[in-house]
Amino acid sequence: MRGNWLAMRSWRRALVALAAVVVLGGCGGDEEAEPTATSEPVTTPTVASAALPAPPAGPGTPIPNDGDVASGCWQEGQRTSDGRQPLQWTAPPAPVIDPARQYTATLQTSQGAITVQLLPSLSPGTVNNFVCLARAGYYADVPFHRIIQGFVIQGGDPTGSGSGGPGYEFADEPVPVPYEAGMLAMANAGPDTNGSQFFIILGGGAAQLQPLYNLFGRVVGGQEVVDAIAAVPVGPSQRGEPSVPRQPVTLQQVTIAAH
Repeated sequence: MRGNWLAMRSWRRALVALAAVVVLGGCGGDEEAEPTATSEPVTTPTVASAALPAPPAGPGTPIPNDGDVASGCWQEGQRTSDGRQPLQWTAPPAPVIDPARQYTATLQTSQGAITVQLLPSLSPGTVNNFVCLARAGYYADVPFHRIIQGFVIQGGDPTGSGSGGPGYEFADEPVPVPYEAGMLAMANAGPDTNGSQFFIILGGGAAQLQPLYNLFGRVVGGQEVVDAIAAVPVGPSQRGEPSVPRQPVTLQQVTIAAH
């Protein structure tokens, strides 16, 4: 998907090619960010599983959600909003993580907690962005607005429309390993349009994704919570995609720990 009109074209093409398979568009306005299924062969590098570090042992050291300036992520004056959701900034955050360290994130949802191993060795910029948004409180009471059973659950947009973001965009990073179920990646609207929206890959969704979405984490705890979210009944979006939750599913907060 590159822009909304290409997303529409890809959705129609995939719907025809995959027949009974439910194929993805998005929900929201004309600028939504979304992963899109493909009927074309997916080519990803063959990399040994050792390329992914083992999950860290122990709970780690909590990093406080102390705001955008106190965290060192942004400077005074870079936030353009008044502190209420959705928070907005003029530029991506400054580097605050140590790419040599391990980080985990706890995603507290309305269905329970999901523990994620972040992968700065693969995507340092994306992990830094996620950590900074979490510490700024951006992911507080944010809906999972898009659920495609067997493909992805998507959130990270405080507006819930599928078109919201933090006011800036940042660059793509290479995807050096194949996608797998349980991995987290950034949604986008084309090259170098990453912001705040992300998705967790479900079931056979990995096989349907081209390596166009920054890979930055994987679920290491709470898979039953992911499954519960994925099982929430959905209705059609404005484009007819069966993806809009019929009951609220909320990301209540994200907390980060360093290891």
